[in-house]
Amino acid sequence: MLLSTQYLRKSLQGFLHVFSGDIQMGDQTNAELMVKFSQLPLQYQPGTTWDYSMSTDVLARIAEIISGVDFDTFIADRIVKPLKLTDMAYWAEGAERQARIAEPQIDPASGKRPLVQDVTKKQKWAPGSMGLVSTAHDYARFCLMLLYGGTRDGVRLVSPKTIEHMTSNHLPPGYKYASPIQAQIFTQMPSMETGQGFGLGFAINCEPERSPLPGSKGLYYWKGLFGTSFFVDPKEELIAIIMTQERASLLPYEQRLRHFVYQAISY
Repeated sequence: MLLSTQYLRKSLQGFLHVFSGDIQMGDQTNAELMVKFSQLPLQYQPGTTWDYSMSTDVLARIAEIISGVDFDTFIADRIVKPLKLTDMAYWAEGAERQARIAEPQIDPASGKRPLVQDVTKKQKWAPGSMGLVSTAHDYARFCLMLLYGGTRDGVRLVSPKTIEHMTSNHLPPGYKYASPIQAQIFTQMPSMETGQGFGLGFAINCEPERSPLPGSKGLYYWKGLFGTSFFVDPKEELIAIIMTQERASLLPYEQRLRHFVYQAISY
């Protein structure tokens, strides 16, 4: 059963309590944050409504408890090292990596760079939903692992059946959606009105004939907070990624990427 734990609130004050100085995300561990989250009510009854949530962050804490290590160590040992993702971590450690950080372009109107996460400093919080810094090469390797059923260069990370389960739609008929239909079309949020379901961490293109963007049935995708996006199309045996460094500019490029990729396919 899906849980929605983001935008937890009794009222607007409850919302501000989560995202204000009462809960400083980066300054606390997963364990400390979960204690505070547990004191807040759910926005919806479990199993009734899909909304983008902090449930993946709760899952990160569960992984810590089961594995006995912090989540950043878990990611490094179980995913980054086996797949040889040499530049993927929760922060850019060392002068050499920090010199390669892609900075956002200066906004001509303000003369300033858009605000993005400072990845030159390690934070206490290693969330399950966001925060990794990486390169296009490492991101592509991870997507290829997904495309090839959980394996890459002879390294088996997860089983094919696990990938199949994760990339299948888990939203039952009659499920409600927190976003209005206009937002669902514009941002490709899960909604069966637009043919988009949701699996375990991925949006799923369930009914391509309803989708405002091209793509095969079974294509799965998601996007990052600060301007990254990817999709995997098992039917066409392809992956596509786009990496920008400013969240507001991603949407038009993300949509054009889908069109350009499928227009380029020939048989």
